[in-house]
Formats: sequence, C-alpha cells, structure tokens
Amino acid sequence: MKRKKLLVTSTLFILIHALICIPAALFCDSHPTPPKFEYAFDIGGEPGFITIQDRDGFLWFSSFYNGMLRFDGSGKRMIREGSEGLSSDFVTQLLEDEDGRIWAGTNYGLNRYDKRTNSIKIFLNDPLSLDNSLTGNVFNLSSRTIIQDQKGNMWFGTQSGWILPELKDLSSAVQKYNFNEAAMIHDIIFKKLLEDEANG
Repeated sequence: MKRKKLLVTSTLFILIHALICIPAALFCDSHPTPPKFEYAFDIGGEPGFITIQDRDGFLWFSSFYNGMLRFDGSGKRMIREGSEGLSSDFVTQLLEDEDGRIWAGTNYGLNRYDKRTNSIKIFLNDPLSLDNSLTGNVFNLSSRTIIQDQKGNMWFGTQSGWILPELKDLSSAVQKYNFNEAAMIHDIIFKKLLEDEANG
C-alpha cells in the first residue's frame, strides 16, 4: 500500500514538474529570433514627416523633392510636380478631408487631389486677391497645419499665417490670421485638437 502511494506521489510530482518546466523551456528561449522586416518600396526621395491612411486603406507618404506617394499594399503611385501634377515636389503636409480628397501642402502652394477624377487643383497666394487666397505659399515642415474641424471647416496654415475659408474650394475667405494673432489662432487650433481627442 505504501509502495502504491509512493508511486502515485512520484508520478504526480513528475507530471507537475513536466507541466511547469516544459512550457517554460519552450517559451523562454535564451536566443529569440528577431523580427524580420522586408523591403517594401523606395519612396524615391527623402521621406517627409507626414504619413496618412485614407478611407480606402491606401497609405500616403509625403516626400522632400519627390512629391507624394500612394501605396496600396502591393504597388506604389508617385504624384509629382508638373503641368497636371503638384505645384511642388517638396510636400510637407497631407490630410484627407471628409469628402475623401487629399490635401497636400508644399513649399510652393496648396494642392487638392480628387481621387474620383484623378485631378489636382492648385491654390496659391494671390497678391491681387489677398482676401480670397492663401496667406502664403510655404507650408511648415513638421507641425500639422492643414486640419478639418468637427464642423467640416478646413484650416490652412502657412508660414505667413492661417486662413479659414468659407467654402472648401477656397473661393471665399471669411477669416484670415497673421502672426500678430498667433496666440489666438493657436488657442483655436489647440481647442480643435482637444475636441477631436475627446470625441475619438
């Protein structure tokens, strides 16, 4: 009887030991395999600071000196400066608006790309129509200066100031802010970002 009890106890000890030690040995490899990254594509220029994913799942990359790039998971499409292209290859800002259009701020003007028509409209500062054009043509390198608030208003910030157009095609500007009003406009933008964060 004692021998049988000892055998059962020994068997239980071996089973418990196996249940504890074998998984630990399997999952506690002293030399884990590092993750392997594969080369996806060449952006063709120095990457910019902005990457976005649009509602169709495409990734958009800004670049310095090579326009903007769309990656669909298997192939890329470059959109460059040219007669039917961007106003500049130096892209510093990207945003998809609620209508699915891609806005690109550059070091020379603002561009709106319509995916449905595969067309680009360019907006520039017009000294002869200051009330209905951008405050300047140069968009900042790193800070986010093209935004859309929860009411659908588009805000465009250049190195010369901000503009809040009445219409989404910039045909009529209702408010302009220069850097003498920087504190006020930064408060407005900060409040907008807080609203977005609060509402997910």
